[in-house]
Amino acid sequence: MKLHRDRLTWVVYGQLSVYGFFLGVFGPSQSLLRDIQQTSRTVAGLHGTAMAAGTIIVGFVIPRLLHRFGREKALWGGILALCVAALELMFIESIYATLSAALLAGFGGGLLAMTSTRLLLEHHGKNGNRVFIESAAVAALTSAMGTIIVGTLAGTSIDWRLGFVIIILMSIILRFINRTNEGEAHVPDPSGPAKGKLPLKFWLALLATVSSIACEMGTSFWASSLIQTNTGASAANSTFIVTIFFAGMFIGRWVGSVSLQKLSLDNTAFLTLGISVVGYLILWSAHTTPLAYLGLGVIGLGLSVQYPVGVARAVLFAPNLGDVAVGRISIGTGVAVATGPLLLGFLGDHFGVSRGFLMLPAIIAIAIVLVLLSPTRKLV
Repeated sequence: MKLHRDRLTWVVYGQLSVYGFFLGVFGPSQSLLRDIQQTSRTVAGLHGTAMAAGTIIVGFVIPRLLHRFGREKALWGGILALCVAALELMFIESIYATLSAALLAGFGGGLLAMTSTRLLLEHHGKNGNRVFIESAAVAALTSAMGTIIVGTLAGTSIDWRLGFVIIILMSIILRFINRTNEGEAHVPDPSGPAKGKLPLKFWLALLATVSSIACEMGTSFWASSLIQTNTGASAANSTFIVTIFFAGMFIGRWVGSVSLQKLSLDNTAFLTLGISVVGYLILWSAHTTPLAYLGLGVIGLGLSVQYPVGVARAVLFAPNLGDVAVGRISIGTGVAVATGPLLLGFLGDHFGVSRGFLMLPAIIAIAIVLVLLSPTRKLV
């Protein structure tokens, strides 16, 4: 079946690119924020916890939000939340302000991610998985761009937080482009928000996805610190190096969207999880910049499709409870975002960041077992 990317698809790609750019600026800037705020890794890791809390809140309210306001307003509401968070991070240095901004960004980003998931998978039918992974590739590309900008600004006399200005500019341009496309008026379903019980295999698939997201977020937040420790790179240079991680994510997702025409969701998950384990072992043993580049790139390739493939797998187990499923996925995502950076920060403070990173391949091994326990081949 030929894939047709219509106006709606491109607008959603654009909205997810705003979220991706925000993550690219905010995630690897934790080392820079620590220098400003003079906090420990554990305290800095609370930014991930705050983002997680916002995403978890989305999980509880998204069925009602989608029922009341519809998908289009939910998407633009997420964009607005990201813009407000960006403004807060630009102008206020207090740890309490940056934590509240992370909470708001988690809510806005979660609302964007979960709403777009439902929309793209449903809108494109049999091509839904491919389009969904493509949208994740676009987000990974803009994440890489955000990290490049932060790393470049951090190495100059210019304030690196100016990178958040671009988030607001992107949002304004996107809204201007879509100004004439209001879509159909949303009419709430008289039967009320979606509700129902999800099967066991949905939860197993979700746990596999949560494990992978925890590794992705932990890497995004603390890879720069590991590189500083192992290679002696400066904070600015190590942050710039993390761009390779997001570049690997982009390449992996773009290739993954095409490979799904030949590989099943389950086989794609197994292959890429194995690749990520190899990447972590390379990064952990890297004491030179080139080897750190290689390790991060391989990790990016391996983790690239775990979120979109994991979500697509989980949703297959809930064909008639889509809004409920994405709500639970949002809660699981929030848990992963919280536990990944915070636990890795805690281990880094008490045992060293290098030893802390050994936790991540172990989590990937758990994800592989969970995928084995929740096969989807009979559902496709």
